[in-house]
Amino acid sequence: MNTYSYQVTTTLDQIKYPIIISTYRRSGTHLMIDLIRKQFKEYQSWKYLFEPLSNLYLEISDPLIIKSHTEIVSQEKALKILQRAERPIIKTHDLPGFKTWLQRYPHWESFLTQKTKIFYIVRNPLKVLCSLHIFMQIRHPETRCDISDFIRQETKGISRVKEWSNHVESWLNYPNVVLFKTEDVCSETKTILDKIGHELSVKPLYIEPLLPAQCKNIWQHRWLRLTSIRPYSTSFLGRYLGQEPQNYLTAFSPDDIFFIKQEAGEIIEKLGYSIG
Repeated sequence: MNTYSYQVTTTLDQIKYPIIISTYRRSGTHLMIDLIRKQFKEYQSWKYLFEPLSNLYLEISDPLIIKSHTEIVSQEKALKILQRAERPIIKTHDLPGFKTWLQRYPHWESFLTQKTKIFYIVRNPLKVLCSLHIFMQIRHPETRCDISDFIRQETKGISRVKEWSNHVESWLNYPNVVLFKTEDVCSETKTILDKIGHELSVKPLYIEPLLPAQCKNIWQHRWLRLTSIRPYSTSFLGRYLGQEPQNYLTAFSPDDIFFIKQEAGEIIEKLGYSIG
């Protein structure tokens, strides 16, 4: 380990109680991030005016997955973000093991694997697929197709449905992961806050309304970036040409449902979701 890596490791040792929010894309990532930011003062970070909202947490996902930037965050920036809250929030869409980040910064391994608490958030897979379909059309022209074709498109040799299933199963098999369902966050918010507080050993603020507000359009998102150091939302709509996601109850044909069950039926049942 060189001198700079040692200095980084020393700084990481001083950072207390980081939490990792892990999800498959479009599963309620920012709902959980913003709920924790709103209701637990220890996790209330800040940013400078004009800085992106993403500076309120540390993103360690593979840039090829999120497509919001072209390369991994520098260590200097990462450390600054982590030190802006008493307890920092880390976000990832990667599989367990944090391969992308640790290939670049191997001396972070102990910090990420031993020091963090990990929350994994799931959402009804039909809702995930409907949202992902619109989201991916922004930067992936090949996804501007019928949703039946979209769910069957392959990424790294497997369908998008199987990719979701593998992601969920991988994280549920990872040690000491705490599972949350987005539906429960929305419908049983106080109970979820109590659960979060118990897991993190902190007391919720119970600020009403309990759920965080969301940006309704890109202009609100940009306004928060320009004018707020502690904005209420980090979410982004992710909708190509302003499209609304299809209704998950009617978007899929019987053949689609059969395909989804073939690819992911076991994990869907394990999570307690019913898809017809």
